[in-house]
Amino acid sequence: MNKTGILFFPAFDWAISSTHPEREERLLYTRDQLFEEGIMDFPQIIEYQPRMATFKD
Repeated sequence: MNKTGILFFPAFDWAISSTHPEREERLLYTRDQLFEEGIMDFPQIIEYQPRMATFKD
């Protein structure tokens, strides 16, 4: 079975402009919709939660 990874991290909540396609409002809405529609409940969907890199990384 193929798997699909979804990555969302609060650091993606940057403010570019109020009309930019990747604005915070749209990113948060998309993430919320994935959960509300049950997409994240499928076993082939994996949510990755990255950690902040350290100086050693």
